[in-house]
Amino acid sequence: MAAILSTWMIRTLAGNGELGCTGDGGPPTQARLNEPKGLTVDCHGNVYVADSENHIVRKVDRATGILSTVAGRRITQPRLPSSMVETASQRWVPISTSLRRLLWIGKGISISLIP
Repeated sequence: MAAILSTWMIRTLAGNGELGCTGDGGPPTQARLNEPKGLTVDCHGNVYVADSENHIVRKVDRATGILSTVAGRRITQPRLPSSMVETASQRWVPISTSLRRLLWIGKGISISLIP
């Protein structure tokens, strides 16, 4: 996953270019992601990315520079979160169009389908 800086330079924000699901608790550029798609930035500058083929949402913490999984589980959750919208108090994650649903991400890592 890359970011375009104000200087119009591109730098890697997360991922080391290798397929996988590693890196929680460490530097985001050493992590392995699997089809990262859609991202959003919250009011604190934290970046959230839909790690779609791992079925999780990951966070790059602006203050610490640490990567963590904030929602989802690799095996039990619906597949393919593909984009996100962050509001002042809540995060919504539109997922695979084949499910035709939105996911609600609550506190911790709980995820619920919106009927």
